[in-house]
Amino acid sequence: MRYKVVVTLLKILLVAFTVPHLALAKQKPFIPGFSTAEKVNIKADKMYYEQKTNLFFAEGNVVIQQEDATLKADKVTINTVTQDAKAIGNVTLTEGENVLNCERLDVNLATKVGTISQATLFVKEKNYHISGQSFEKLGENRYRVLNGTVTTCDGEVPAWKITGGEIDVTLEGVATLKKSTFQIKNIPVAYFPYFFYPVKIERQSGFLMPHFAYSSRDGVKFENSFFWAISDNADATFYIDYASEKGVGEGVEFRYVLNERSKGTLYQYYIEERSKYFKDEYDPVLGRKRKRGIVSFEGEHYFNDTSYTKARMAWLSDRKIFNDYSREIRRFESEWNRTSLRSLEKNKSLLFYTKNWSQYTLTTELNYYKDLVKKDRTTLQKLPQINFSGKSQNITRTPLFFKIDSAYGNFTRNHGVEGQRLDLFPKISWPFNFANYLKFTPEIGMRGLFALNLSNTDSNFDYQKAVIDANAELSTTLLKVYHFPGKKISKLKHSIEPNIIYRYNSDEDQEDFPFFEPIGRFFERNLITYSLTNRFTAKVLQPDGTYSEQELVFLRIAQSYYFERPDLHPLAEINKKNAYYHDWTWADRIRDNLWGQKDWAMADWAWSDWAWATEGYNGHDVSDLLAELRFRINYHTNFKAKLRYNPYDNSLSSYNVFLLMENKKNDYIRFGYSYVRDQLEVYNIKTRFRFSRSWAAFYETRNDAFNSKTLDSLYGLEYYAKCWSVRFIIEDRARQSGRASEMEYGVFFNLAGLGELGGFEGSMD
Repeated sequence: MRYKVVVTLLKILLVAFTVPHLALAKQKPFIPGFSTAEKVNIKADKMYYEQKTNLFFAEGNVVIQQEDATLKADKVTINTVTQDAKAIGNVTLTEGENVLNCERLDVNLATKVGTISQATLFVKEKNYHISGQSFEKLGENRYRVLNGTVTTCDGEVPAWKITGGEIDVTLEGVATLKKSTFQIKNIPVAYFPYFFYPVKIERQSGFLMPHFAYSSRDGVKFENSFFWAISDNADATFYIDYASEKGVGEGVEFRYVLNERSKGTLYQYYIEERSKYFKDEYDPVLGRKRKRGIVSFEGEHYFNDTSYTKARMAWLSDRKIFNDYSREIRRFESEWNRTSLRSLEKNKSLLFYTKNWSQYTLTTELNYYKDLVKKDRTTLQKLPQINFSGKSQNITRTPLFFKIDSAYGNFTRNHGVEGQRLDLFPKISWPFNFANYLKFTPEIGMRGLFALNLSNTDSNFDYQKAVIDANAELSTTLLKVYHFPGKKISKLKHSIEPNIIYRYNSDEDQEDFPFFEPIGRFFERNLITYSLTNRFTAKVLQPDGTYSEQELVFLRIAQSYYFERPDLHPLAEINKKNAYYHDWTWADRIRDNLWGQKDWAMADWAWSDWAWATEGYNGHDVSDLLAELRFRINYHTNFKAKLRYNPYDNSLSSYNVFLLMENKKNDYIRFGYSYVRDQLEVYNIKTRFRFSRSWAAFYETRNDAFNSKTLDSLYGLEYYAKCWSVRFIIEDRARQSGRASEMEYGVFFNLAGLGELGGFEGSMD
């Protein structure tokens, strides 16, 4: 509620009644005629001015309006000399949806101080209700309330309220209460000699609500934070965390926004754990140190529409910091996202720059990986990797098209193959279109690879290879459109897309070529891949009356036939010879990809993409049958699946399934299942269901079925009221990373307008 509007209204009245031609006789009825930049409407049964006493009077159903502000009272008096103004009897001051009701309002227009008697103040933005025997106006937006109450609940008997013998309120600041009690349904349940909370409608510096808890491991815990509104486009939050058993943690998060597309966040956290806590808590230590911390940055900057840079970088004191401090690193995210963070197996720091031209694109990347599972000196770093590629362009006065892809990489690691690699891949294509029904595109290129093996001490350390890379694609599209006038789906398009691709890579001896990563070699290929794709696309009516195109069903089935079987080295032999993956498996890479994302189910399916890239090769002439299905039953239901089926042993080689069902009440079920034969079998379930207007339950679990192990489970129940809520959680963590299994439980209260008012946490080993 901004009382400066009231002061402005009264000032306008003051000016209106002090100009010379308005000096009228005593008690002479008068309707003021004045001109201001903002129109003011005044209505009253009587209005007059006493020149002798310098008083202006408006009596009987007084209504003063200016823009969205309205002052109503039985009587309004203004002293044009002292600038004292009074509104008496049934006073109501409204600005937008904010309302002040009182019996009497006394204010000095010059000093902006005064008193309000028997008042209630309602601020719609946060649903604040502040009432008291008297309000003393100490300045603009500053008040002192005697025998007052504060709540964000409606009704004569609010669900909760805070009372205070004396309440100092600064709108857009804080409210401090002395000798206050916290009451539930008018029943006192807690006493506070001194209490404060933010009364902020707009972004402003100040302390945030503290958090209190108890844990059998950490002891008594207290978390406090301070928000600093630095400027319109930058702010920061400072954190102090105290745990009686563990120690004191300090953190700061700095955020900035330069424009709509350029922004960033810098976060730092540090704690020195107590010696006894460190000794008792971790077994084995697994690289942990007592002094622990993280510094991370995530942001993007657009120089213009064609040039931008993005970064996601983190320095970690040890590889278990995410596991032990997921809450501190992701404070305001859900428990599930913090659980996902604990499951990370590698941390990737990335900095890249992209420049786009009309026909070409340049991308420079710096990639740095840190293994979070174990100390691994063979982890590959790409510092830097540069890619330059061009779009397919017509060669003047010919039917031919030219395209080039190129890449440079500098590969380093503490132990294993190191070096530099330049990859040049120019290619020429000749597309044909037969009567707009059949498309045929042959393409041929010479792929050159130049490498310098820096880990080889021999003089013959410079390697060059070139392979012929050719392919030819034959395809067509059959279409039929169904019309449904006046229906939500006005059109339904069904397309059938048969496709045949022939691929050929010449056989070149690469035994002596330095092996930096799996794609560092060109395996011999001589095969044909045939596929059939079905699509159903609908034109759907949107709530705003417009139509949008949505894919309802996508189904692709593909298989390959090898004229010559490729000479693929077994992965174990590659590991042994090149010391690249050490003792990693493909399952490790898959788990890293699935669980290393904010939402694992939406992550790229690395194993399935790899399956398509290798055409599902299984050691025989005919490959696995590859299938991809996705369909959208309605706006709230999505299903995705990819699989490989081996026709020789009649079994599935791998598959990945994801199902999402949700509704307008934000209820949802997310189910994901991933399987790679003899390597991986995991499933994740995440669900939330609001089974009444006030109650909701949620459940989340991650299970490693391959090793018959439940990794994490979260059970929760939440009760919602209009002005408060309470959340009950139980989190079951399996033994991992040198920490014993743990059952953590908590109860958290949230008061509307005040935020989370502490809670209780506990744990059982």
